[in-house]
Amino acid sequence: MNCAGCGAPITNPLQPCPFCGQMSDTDLRKLYTASVERSGESPRTCPRCETSLETIRITLGAQFLVDRCLRCLGIFFDPAELETLMETAVHDAEAVDNLRISVLAEEGGQDDWPIAYLPCPVCGSMMNRRAYGARSGVVTDWCKHHGTWLDGGELGKLLTWARAGGVRKTTQVEERRRHEEALRKERIKAWEPRREEPREEPSSAWTVVDILSLLLP
Repeated sequence: MNCAGCGAPITNPLQPCPFCGQMSDTDLRKLYTASVERSGESPRTCPRCETSLETIRITLGAQFLVDRCLRCLGIFFDPAELETLMETAVHDAEAVDNLRISVLAEEGGQDDWPIAYLPCPVCGSMMNRRAYGARSGVVTDWCKHHGTWLDGGELGKLLTWARAGGVRKTTQVEERRRHEEALRKERIKAWEPRREEPREEPSSAWTVVDILSLLLP
């Protein structure tokens, strides 16, 4: 791997280039003040490169142990770990920059890999593809039992989106959707025809009095 700044060969993408000091890893560069160190080889396998992942420790207020491919720079997060990391990294983001979010959504995801279903690094089952949040422009690979895979560069984009108010934007969209769904149900209930009480049909059976009234003069 070569440095994105000066082009010199680098052996550890988790650390700044020893020649020019630039961090080539755009994902970790977006974490700003985080401390990152390698913690050994992981038993999990990269769904892109089919090589062993490496566990890295990210210290950002709290500590996060994530699995990383040092070849393609993809990252695998355990369930809820990605959301917790993002909340920690952008806890002070309040305003929603709709223009910035729209630009990020139009830029889309990475073009380095073809669109395909990937195996979970833990169980090997094919993961589901789903968009992350409201208009983030990132489609994650997700195993409901074991976690979320991000290709290289996607974490950095999600952090940029979150700092632009993407998490708050997602909350607003979900609240509006729930409100519209509640209104829809109310309209359906208001227009639903009221069920009429069942009317008693006249009995067709002949009584003894009816028969006698016909026979007697």
